[in-house]
Amino acid sequence: MGRGRAAQAAAPRLVARTVGHRPLARRALAATAALGLAAFGCSTAPQAVTGTKADAHPTPVERSAAAPSPAGYDPLPITADGASRFETTVDGRAVVVHAPASNTGGNVRLALVRRGTPVALDQASCVTWHGPNTHNVQPGLVLQARRHDGRTQAITVSDNIWYGARWTLNVHLADSAAAEPMHLVGQLDLAGALGRSMLDLEPFPWRLCARIRGTAVTVKAWSLADRDTEPSWTDAGHTDSLDVPTTAVHPGRPGLYIGHLTPGDATYFSDPTTR
Repeated sequence: MGRGRAAQAAAPRLVARTVGHRPLARRALAATAALGLAAFGCSTAPQAVTGTKADAHPTPVERSAAAPSPAGYDPLPITADGASRFETTVDGRAVVVHAPASNTGGNVRLALVRRGTPVALDQASCVTWHGPNTHNVQPGLVLQARRHDGRTQAITVSDNIWYGARWTLNVHLADSAAAEPMHLVGQLDLAGALGRSMLDLEPFPWRLCARIRGTAVTVKAWSLADRDTEPSWTDAGHTDSLDVPTTAVHPGRPGLYIGHLTPGDATYFSDPTTR
């Protein structure tokens, strides 16, 4: 697949239709994901582990890292939305992220980095996402994530939620202290791997991977329901790539990204790996 589209390029052609909220379908998807994790012997009951302090505007984030952390992970807040927070359960191979019904907004963005992961430049991160793909649930990955003096910086690779075009993955430079905390570098087209229509997406679960080599960010995705073997990083049908600015490259750690859960939503991951 060709190189990803730069942010300044013309806006991608998206299917300009929306699907109405379907509470029963959403619960069914969540139940399916929960059953899938239960098959791993994993509990899906959320536990409060990370939160955000109230901010006047959900852009620069100033808060301590003293909030409780999910077992084995460091939560790195990127953007806040008032007092809204995420609750995370880590149980063996499963990671479940939940937005309490008491939340008042849906613009929280969070990186989760496994504690003890080596700091490096070249790195990769992978995770299996079990859905659901309803509302604005936004899964993803982070590369070169780091936190210093209350400031989180990272390269994020996140599933596109605009107009349901989830076959597009967005690459941002995240900086919680910046006036623009999520700066779009470009978009990567994984339609060949994830489906070419919001009404005909490949079945869950999806395996998502991202890596950085120098300035080149490559993303790989496939449906585990469709294939058992991992595609190579040069598989044109399952990968796409772009370059980030040289100034954006810094030592950091790979991990997971979660964003835009609306109050009451939950999303389900399993088998996160880094290298």
